[in-house]
Amino acid sequence: MSPPEQSTSPTITTFEFAQLEEPAHIGMSSADVLSAAWVEVDQVREQARITGEEEGRAAGLAAAAEECKTAIGSLAAAVTALENEREQFMDESETRLFEKVQAQQEREIELDQREEELKVKMRKFRESEAVGDAHAAATLKAEDEAAADDDEMRA
Repeated sequence: MSPPEQSTSPTITTFEFAQLEEPAHIGMSSADVLSAAWVEVDQVREQARITGEEEGRAAGLAAAAEECKTAIGSLAAAVTALENEREQFMDESETRLFEKVQAQQEREIELDQREEELKVKMRKFRESEAVGDAHAAATLKAEDEAAADDDEMRA
């Protein structure tokens, strides 16, 4: 066997290029090319407007959602604060009401005691009058009997 023969000729490399498409405006008048360009510009503008509107809406909704979260947090804090204020108000009001009721009861007791003292003084005055006056003694006796009848009826 003999060694393979080496070729002395240069190696040729080939490349394949994609063929460019022929622009649509070839063979058109300049007015037609310009008109087509304006139509394309209008289409690009409309697509940009739609895309911008969609992106703006999405950004606006995201910002609104974030603001809503903040507002909801603030409202929750306000509700909690109001509930605490309400509880404090109710406690203070209850305390003041209790103090007023207690003061009223004490005043009523004091008035009842005064009334009783006045009755005792009136009784002693009538008894002192009855000692020297038969008519006053009869009136006192009638009042005592009426009071006794009243007590019997209440029982």
